[in-house]
Amino acid sequence: MLANMKKGITTDVLTRRIKYRKARDPQSSAFHSNKYDPINPNVEAPQQDTSNHGSYTETIEEQCSVVPLAPVSSNWQSPRSIGAGLRNYGNTCFMNSALQCITYTPALHNIINYDGHDSTTCKKPGYCIYCNLVKHIKLSFSKKTVQPQYFAQNLRRINKLFRIGRQEDSHEFLRFFIEGLNESSRLQHGLEKEEEYKTPIFSVLGGFLRSQVKCQKCKHNSNTYDMFMDLALELKGKSLEQCLRDFTKQEKLSRDNQYKCEKCQQLSQATKRFTIHSAPVVLTIQLKRFSFSGFGGMTRRGGKIKKNVQYQHRLNLTRYMSDESVEDSSNFMYNLYGVLVHQGTSSNSGHYYSYVKAPNGNWYQMNDDSVRQVKSNEVLRQNAYMLFYSRDYEPNDLASHNFSAPKKRKLDDVENTENNSTKRRKTEQKAKPNRNRRNKKKKTQQQHYQISQKLHLNKSGLYSGSEGIVYPCVICNIVFS
Repeated sequence: MLANMKKGITTDVLTRRIKYRKARDPQSSAFHSNKYDPINPNVEAPQQDTSNHGSYTETIEEQCSVVPLAPVSSNWQSPRSIGAGLRNYGNTCFMNSALQCITYTPALHNIINYDGHDSTTCKKPGYCIYCNLVKHIKLSFSKKTVQPQYFAQNLRRINKLFRIGRQEDSHEFLRFFIEGLNESSRLQHGLEKEEEYKTPIFSVLGGFLRSQVKCQKCKHNSNTYDMFMDLALELKGKSLEQCLRDFTKQEKLSRDNQYKCEKCQQLSQATKRFTIHSAPVVLTIQLKRFSFSGFGGMTRRGGKIKKNVQYQHRLNLTRYMSDESVEDSSNFMYNLYGVLVHQGTSSNSGHYYSYVKAPNGNWYQMNDDSVRQVKSNEVLRQNAYMLFYSRDYEPNDLASHNFSAPKKRKLDDVENTENNSTKRRKTEQKAKPNRNRRNKKKKTQQQHYQISQKLHLNKSGLYSGSEGIVYPCVICNIVFS
């Protein structure tokens, strides 16, 4: 009798219709949308009531068109050698390898200097990832070995599930780390939660994906947009380009998976395609090498996919954009600057290390406290877990940011305000050519620094006298600190 009751209960559960409920907030899982597959991806969320957010009434589509461009270059502003290795505190290689890739991200380095975040401007209560990252970057270029205890001892503040001494997933650490970094930047600039895409950090590391569903009956296009900080690609190709093509290929929705069009209100066959709608300055790609399975609400880590995926130093993202008819494909050219590697058979064991491209253009293997220069061919032979690309990007419209582009006439006006004593000193120096040659560069630097201060050009991010960072002068292009 008991067996019959169990059988009846089982039959009832298996035949019961499962009802799905629409999500309340279309961006509630924006950062994780590429890591976890939703069970009802085709259901569109209702419009969110934004009456409690002041004047914030923009739709997701409008947000994509107003994402601020990064006001800094994606290239290093001066050559310098490689920095320090990182001490391993016991299975913290997952953290060290990710930190090295972050440290040697040139655009992030430049935006941090532009943003001016420090303990005096920080508005994050408690532990701040941003403040500690600024300190970490300075230490990395000043010591042979850095002890990142400010991160290792606060792993649970980065993610409450992390434990020191236990092997964690490097990609998972990186995602929570970047989210915390962006959150501190949002608070510093007084932005609402819905405006997190407007931070300087997101202008470098973030972008938007577009999911377009096209009804085959009325030909109506339904677009949804999601923010992303990295692309998670299935290993369905022999090369990175093939994996990207699989990610952006068109999918047919038919039979039991038909689409209910929001325009004609009918179930019909449709096509669906993901594309990159807003390309980031820094493109982070995760290759899904680890399989996961779940049962009864529990997630179990599986084995590792050891398939080799070929990648190159240059990547053209044009064919994977929403608008494939882009005339100038050079706007979406990317350069490889970091490779994160996992050695082992599963995500909860093994060892992580990384390869980074230093500001001087040389490649180095960063293996905890070991730093070793390598050839570029060795970098391309790795069985990569994560790839880091930097876009060929220079800020081309200074007037579009929160500072005014200087005019040449103003420079002349400032130069003409020099007092007579300064002019006399110039005359005396001309009479002493030997002494003038020795002091010419130094005096030019001092004069241009004073002019830059008077014009507030340091606000543009093109010049800064911050410790450990040098930029070319905006007037004569001479590099000095």
